[in-house]
Amino acid sequence: MKKRTYSNFPKYLLFVATLFFTTSLSFLELTAKEIVWQTSILKAMEIAKKENKPIFVELYADWCTICKSLEKNILPDPEVQSSLSGYIKVRLNGEEFPNLMERYEVQGFPTLLFLDKYANYIQRLSGMPSKELLIREAKLAEKNSNLEGKLIAAWKKNPEISQTNFELAVYYYQKEELEKSIDFFNKAFEKAKTSEWDTKRQSKYNIALVHMNLGKYKEAIVLWKDYINLFAKGPQLAGAYFHRGICYKETKDKAKARLDFKKATEISEDEEEKKMIQEEWKSI
Repeated sequence: MKKRTYSNFPKYLLFVATLFFTTSLSFLELTAKEIVWQTSILKAMEIAKKENKPIFVELYADWCTICKSLEKNILPDPEVQSSLSGYIKVRLNGEEFPNLMERYEVQGFPTLLFLDKYANYIQRLSGMPSKELLIREAKLAEKNSNLEGKLIAAWKKNPEISQTNFELAVYYYQKEELEKSIDFFNKAFEKAKTSEWDTKRQSKYNIALVHMNLGKYKEAIVLWKDYINLFAKGPQLAGAYFHRGICYKETKDKAKARLDFKKATEISEDEEEKKMIQEEWKSI
């Protein structure tokens, strides 16, 4: 069954480290060749998966003078280009991608992100880095690129830690191994302590979303019902009703879909979210 992806998937799964392959370029080649920038994370992921390379992201703003200095004085440097030659490089105006900013917890500009080929976070640089710092961080990201191996090692050391199970679940979602993702989200939910209420809630929410991505709408309806009953006073309640409404819509239960879209609209406090819900509602 074809997997369906939802644009409002939460930042915990929203999306993005791997073996790095560096390309040997001569000094003359580097000075003569400009950096090739992608302008889409999704396109960068597509290329990165095909070429088995990590992703380097520059997030800037048009008004940011430091960003302009970075782009003029640091990024074109031949040694910097050499250190980044094994990456798929992306340049984005961060103000145009608020979901991306939220997902990677970006607080200002410029921010440089080192991600794996699935867009999983490795590390970041905020503000204006020196040439030496950027080169060092690029090499360090390469050494820390085997996220799966590190997460599995941490999990084997203590499989009872809910956060480790949660991080593995997110990793496998990004890797599109959805059944593994569900398994580890279930483990995270089961092992989360009373004090880890938010991890428990996020896990339950994401389990339902992954079932939707697999096209398992009937199972997802049951999971959304459980979520609503367990976390009726928590955040993302409007999202739960909205997604359950989509599941009802997919299973041709239009009456229940309308009721859930109505409920989601009533409790949502976000105008953009309300607009999205109403568009789905009108499409029935």
